[in-house]
Amino acid sequence: GNDIYSPFGYLSMDYKADKQLSFNAFYSENTILNSGEIFTRTAQNPFISMDNAFGVGFNYELGSKANVKFDYTIGKNNFYEDLDNSDLYDNRMDAFNSELNYDFSKFVKMSGNFGLLREDGSVLGMIGSNAFDFDDSQTYFGGIKLSYMPTAKMSITAAYTRGYTNTAVNNRLFSMSDIESESVSLNATYFLSKESNIGLDIYSPLRIINGTADIMLANGRHPTEDKVYMNKYQTSLKDKAREWDFSMFYNTKIKDDTNFKTRFGIRINPEHEQNAKPDYFGMFNLNFAF
Repeated sequence: GNDIYSPFGYLSMDYKADKQLSFNAFYSENTILNSGEIFTRTAQNPFISMDNAFGVGFNYELGSKANVKFDYTIGKNNFYEDLDNSDLYDNRMDAFNSELNYDFSKFVKMSGNFGLLREDGSVLGMIGSNAFDFDDSQTYFGGIKLSYMPTAKMSITAAYTRGYTNTAVNNRLFSMSDIESESVSLNATYFLSKESNIGLDIYSPLRIINGTADIMLANGRHPTEDKVYMNKYQTSLKDKAREWDFSMFYNTKIKDDTNFKTRFGIRINPEHEQNAKPDYFGMFNLNFAF
């Protein structure tokens, strides 16, 4: 099957046990682009970016204002969402996520999530080889999202996500400390009608804010004994700049089974690189349901 919102394959099966409890299982070719609102970063979890992913979960209603969700997803690591390079390695990852949603009123909503990400031979999508091979890593992540509707036609949503990664990288030549990372997003959407909306999306992708790497390099050996003298060099993994993505989007339903989406924007400090030239991007989507 194909999700009407996404150009990538998506298949979902849902079962409602009663008024409060429901279960679901799904396959997603790309979890970020199959999230439903592919132009709305506040709707996405930056730590769960996988290709060819399978997932199961359940949702439990805690009354008319609150619900909890639990899900487990396993797939191929696509942490940087780079479709051109996603086939360079086949490292796997899996994630458990729990979420609590609460509606304070019709106009104010809040959700919080907490989970665990496990990566096979990589750290936040980064991989090494030979003496610099990475062991499996674990990331504990949590986030909060607030939504406010100042009018019946406008919605403003802000989201913040933070992660703590246990790298487990430590050998004679290379070691890495635990890593802290974060992501920020803001979305403002104006509903032109029930079928159409326009909006502004501001997003800062996952950025390392704390962490170091140590490299041991030989600087000589003992003239008579079997000894090698090593020097340790330490470098900070903290990104020197922060990437910001600013984009405008427009979505409309042409007819019941056809959606049109367009998005234009700019990336400041792409890949968190200081003094990097801005990137400009545009996207058109015409999706059909069948």
